[in-house]
Amino acid sequence: MANNFNLDAFTANVIVTCNAFIVNATSIFVPNTLGGIVGGVNTSIQYNKSGVFGGSNSYLFDFINNIVYLGNSSVNVSINSTSFSGTSNNTLFVGTITAANVVSNAQLIANLANYQTLAGLAANVALLTSNNSINFAGQPQSYYANITNPTFSTLLNVGANVTINTSTLFIGNTTVNASVNSTGIYIGGLYSGGGGYYLGNQGPIGAANNVQNLIRVNANSITTNITLLTGQNGSMTGPITITGSNILTIQTGARLVIV
Repeated sequence: MANNFNLDAFTANVIVTCNAFIVNATSIFVPNTLGGIVGGVNTSIQYNKSGVFGGSNSYLFDFINNIVYLGNSSVNVSINSTSFSGTSNNTLFVGTITAANVVSNAQLIANLANYQTLAGLAANVALLTSNNSINFAGQPQSYYANITNPTFSTLLNVGANVTINTSTLFIGNTTVNASVNSTGIYIGGLYSGGGGYYLGNQGPIGAANNVQNLIRVNANSITTNITLLTGQNGSMTGPITITGSNILTIQTGARLVIV
């Protein structure tokens, strides 16, 4: 049979066969022995693979929707005439950046939720500024001393038993206490500034004008044990009564004068 055919000469369902192909009025069928076996799976795009058809399930064409798919269910892109989309499971790089240095949108949103907004920061600064001009640690500003010129408009507590106000230092509590101010020392609320002026091995003791305090007053009874040590001299005005079982001890080398 000749190799050239005029298809117009054929009528419907008339089949002409030869070793190379089959022809009828509506189609020409080329056997596999001439065209080769198609590669890949259904809808695989065919390519030249060393002279034969090649195909892959990672290179597909959706002929219904006209979309080309590259990749698999984890790593893929899709291309059509209007758009391109893709996903990646590359755990090493995103573009040229290592995956360890890339934060996901979800993680970024979660991180940002831990930070104050600009509006919130501004409100906090305004609140702190306002409070600092009035109070600090729950106390009014006037409660604290000026660093360069310390003054107190109220009591300053130093520990449990020391209190300082504008003029006096208090030590103790309401039962046992002492205080010091510009007028002297008070114990239990009674003045105890020292009424004498003494000359001795440590130099003058007491205020010089205390020499005007002429009369030294002492009690007339001993109500506790007293010991005058060796090398000590003492005096008091009698008569003196030693009460109860109390003892007055004068060691050798000590002297007590009772006037």
